[in-house]
Amino acid sequence: VAPCTEKAFAYAIEHENNPDTSEYYSMTFMEGFEDCMIGDTMVMFCKMNREMPMDGFKGFVKIKGFKVLVFDKYDFSFMFYNQDSLQTINLNSLSFPAGDSYCCTFVVKNGILYVWGVQPDDFSPIRIEKLVEH
Repeated sequence: VAPCTEKAFAYAIEHENNPDTSEYYSMTFMEGFEDCMIGDTMVMFCKMNREMPMDGFKGFVKIKGFKVLVFDKYDFSFMFYNQDSLQTINLNSLSFPAGDSYCCTFVVKNGILYVWGVQPDDFSPIRIEKLVEH
């Protein structure tokens, strides 16, 4: 995975109350909300649960000792992870707990990965890492 992906995941679990209670996390890539001036891609790290959508499953990676399942329906992989290095697993063989899931969302805007939703107004991002040099 890209260094910014590792850094973003480390930020996500650092701000979780009980990161050691989940065997699996998810890393989900979505289209962002460019119309709202937030960003063009969203990356969300969550503790896995049964209710989460599982579209676009690619495989898993280990980050900081955690198994992170990668969901990338739109193939945003070129910036965040290498598809060739993902480990395969049968999702149907895994059991996930029910209930709420902790999530931490990031957005990509102008080549910079930001954490989203931490500031009181929920729209003031905190810079995490540059993805590309200009």
